[in-house]
Amino acid sequence: MAAYVAKYAAKTTDGSKELARQFRARRQIVTLVDDPHLRRLALTAWDLGGDAKYESLRLKEHAHTFGFTGQLITKSRAFSTTFAALRSARTEYMAGERDGDPVEGTFHFEGRGYDDPRTTQLAELFFNFERELKAEARARERAKSEVTPI
Repeated sequence: MAAYVAKYAAKTTDGSKELARQFRARRQIVTLVDDPHLRRLALTAWDLGGDAKYESLRLKEHAHTFGFTGQLITKSRAFSTTFAALRSARTEYMAGERDGDPVEGTFHFEGRGYDDPRTTQLAELFFNFERELKAEARARERAKSEVTPI
C-alpha cells in the first residue's frame, strides 16, 4: 500500500503546484485538485484524518501526500544521505570492481535505447526530418534577412 501511495505522491514532483502544499480545509482539495483519482486519494486521507482512531497518523496534515508521511525524495544534507554521496559510493564501488583504470566523473542516465530495430530506424527518421526542418527554417530566416527593400 505504501508503494502505491508513494507512486502517486511522487507525482507532485512534476511541476504542478496543486499538491505541493498542505491543505487547510477539505474544500481546498475539492477545488484545487483537478485529477479525480488524486482528488479522491487526498480526500480519503483528509476524511480518515478526522476519525479519532487515526488521529495519531496526522492524515489531515499529510493529505497533500495522501497520508504518506515518509520522505519521497530528498536532496537535503539534513537527511541520512544525498544524491552526491550515493554517486560517490557507486563510483568507488565500480572502481573496485575493475582491474583497469578507476572510474571517475559523473554518470548521467542517457536512456535505455530501443527494443526493436525498426523503432530505432523510425526514431532516426524523425530526427533527420526535424534536423532538415530546422535547417530549412534557418535558411528562410537567413534569406529573409538578406533581402533589402528597394
